[in-house]
Amino acid sequence: MMVKRLDRFFDHNLLTHFLLYGLFFFVLWFVHMGVISLITFFHLQLSHSFAIIDNWITDQAWMIAVICKLCASFVVIKCVSIWSSSRRPFVDSLIEDSRPIDPLIWVVSLFLFAFCLILGSPVVNEFSQFSFWGMISSFLLIGTFYSCDVVVINMVEQIYPTKGTMRLSRTVLYCLMNFLFLKNTFVYTKGFDFPYLFSILLLVSFISIGQRSWKSLIPYLGLYIFPLYIFLGEDLFWNSEYSPFVFSRPIESVHYLIMLLATSIYLYYKQRRSA
Repeated sequence: MMVKRLDRFFDHNLLTHFLLYGLFFFVLWFVHMGVISLITFFHLQLSHSFAIIDNWITDQAWMIAVICKLCASFVVIKCVSIWSSSRRPFVDSLIEDSRPIDPLIWVVSLFLFAFCLILGSPVVNEFSQFSFWGMISSFLLIGTFYSCDVVVINMVEQIYPTKGTMRLSRTVLYCLMNFLFLKNTFVYTKGFDFPYLFSILLLVSFISIGQRSWKSLIPYLGLYIFPLYIFLGEDLFWNSEYSPFVFSRPIESVHYLIMLLATSIYLYYKQRRSA
């Protein structure tokens, strides 16, 4: 049971969500600036050109992004630990979560992947630098990257739970902050555009459907994100450089809007029937 010790300062849960999410993304941005500055400093000491520095940062982009997110998540978890009645709120939330994965998440994740597969019509990537160990590292880095979002959302929600329209506002708030901060932080990639906003919106929605269950991440990553990023050339940082396949037809923003509309209607219908 989480204790609301900030009530004396804030009388609205949504404001607290905004401040804690803001802290998360500010720490992420601050750490990223420090890491990039440190990388640039050492490369300049070796008399490397800015083109070499840019290529090195791009090659290590996933590692840099994960380091930044882990540091930001650590700060939020520490804040939660201060306000929690539990001595290990993060560990307890993982151990005590015995809820099964909602079948809706499996169905929607599979639908999204199938839709992209049919629409994009993948072909073999002749310029791929695909390797087995690179694939394993991609699994770990991408999984950690999205897991940090789940941790932050769940930890904040445990302290200040939201319901109804406030939960919808929280979802929109987090997605917009996530998209805008990351787009302006990782400026050396074009990966943080509408498809990423779509992916993070679905992730937060799945967490809400699963009632803060971290297990909701499993079908979403396994059936949609991993195949799309690693095998089909939609990687946020590396694009199709290491993917064995690429889409022969691009998936435009309008297609993602159609998927979002279809998913929203389906989830709303199923939730109403189960209510």
